[in-house]
Amino acid sequence: MAEQQETLSEILAKWLPIKDSDAIWDGTDAKALKNEGAVCTMAEIVQIKRYIEAPTSEGYWRLTGTWKYDGAFIQYVYQANQKTRYPSQVRSNKRNTTRAAVVHESEFVEKIASRLSPLLEVFTYARKLETTPGEQPSPRDPGIQHYFSDIDWADFRAVFKDANDIFVNEIYFDGFSPTFFIHGFARLAQGSVCALVGPADDSTVKFAASDQRSLHVLGRFLEAAGQLESPIVDRVFSPEEDLFDPYFTFLSSVFSSVLPDHRLQQQIGRAFEQFENKDYLHCVSSLGLIAEDHLIQVFESYLREACPRGQTLGQVFDVLHSRVKDLVSPPKEKLKNLDSIYEQIKALTINEELSEDKGANEKLEGVLRQIVSTIVSDRHYFTQRVEDLSKKDPRVSVFPKALYLNIDELIRHRNAASHKTRVPVGRYEALRSLYCLMTLILWWRAEKQQIVWSDEKMQIIKSAIQRASHPKN
Repeated sequence: MAEQQETLSEILAKWLPIKDSDAIWDGTDAKALKNEGAVCTMAEIVQIKRYIEAPTSEGYWRLTGTWKYDGAFIQYVYQANQKTRYPSQVRSNKRNTTRAAVVHESEFVEKIASRLSPLLEVFTYARKLETTPGEQPSPRDPGIQHYFSDIDWADFRAVFKDANDIFVNEIYFDGFSPTFFIHGFARLAQGSVCALVGPADDSTVKFAASDQRSLHVLGRFLEAAGQLESPIVDRVFSPEEDLFDPYFTFLSSVFSSVLPDHRLQQQIGRAFEQFENKDYLHCVSSLGLIAEDHLIQVFESYLREACPRGQTLGQVFDVLHSRVKDLVSPPKEKLKNLDSIYEQIKALTINEELSEDKGANEKLEGVLRQIVSTIVSDRHYFTQRVEDLSKKDPRVSVFPKALYLNIDELIRHRNAASHKTRVPVGRYEALRSLYCLMTLILWWRAEKQQIVWSDEKMQIIKSAIQRASHPKN
């Protein structure tokens, strides 16, 4: 007697979550996402650049919702393939479960139930059948084409009429690609969208964009297809973990336009690969090396001398500020040695004849003047020391305060990564390090345009300090 066919819910319970997911929904190499900038319009690139430069003030738009692994669309595809792909007779022998059934089940969960691209593939396929009758469309992913063979397309359009209308009118366009990457952009008719968390990773999926329109469209479409529950579109400014979540993806989408320097692209490209591979320790170390290179450029450009070699990022930062401060700050008061005054007092013999000795009086007056001068000097010294200790940032710096703090943070992350301390270095620390580095790179590019290179070294440094003290918003 044949064993009863398992329901989709039972199959999903058996195979979810997906094991060892590489976080790429379509099995495409993650390196391809570095070329995904072409899907963004110029207006979107401008908005993304603003986020790259100032995430806290710009924020980004986000779509979240609960993915339904047994949603209406997945149920429909499963039912359409049940007779040919999951025949009950493959389980006729209880002692020897046919391997084909297991393969079919796991394949369906991995390739259909846990991915967005197949859903878009099916709707794209249905649209092409409608617009090019007589032609047999070729899916972008040949590995799922066999799931289309038993679908009744007229019935499909009727069952998913609302979702199909949204797809045709607000998502699809000539040249539309149904392929979605994790941490990569996809182009919809209403704008570009990037996926942050997909159903292969978690049931709570997340998408991000520089504009809300495309996210509203995607949310309504997935909800109409029965695949997304409780979609919410909001603008994210806080907490920082959420705010910086798409920073890597957004930067990679405008990589060439933000960083036209080929050498710099290669350097950050290595850090990107380490980030993709979740090697956050080496990613932070690589970002620290790039920051060190830029600090050396700042040092040698302003001071017109070679930066000491073999220095760490933090040491270069400290030496730069020490040298700048020595050049532009007035010399500090020093405590005077009182030994000579004591010797002069000791040499004076104070007696009744002293008042009649004009020379002795002059000597006494001289000693008293030195004592008073020393007291005044010491007051200046201790006043200066108290002021130095009470200042929050006693350094004279060519960096604006916000950038100064960012570099200091990057140094801490770099030290934690290099020395493998107990301070955790994970995805968030890598994203923050990338942001801190970008603020340094973008500042230095802009700063070089403002330097009057024909000026004397001292004037160039003083002008830089003045700009840092009064940065333009």
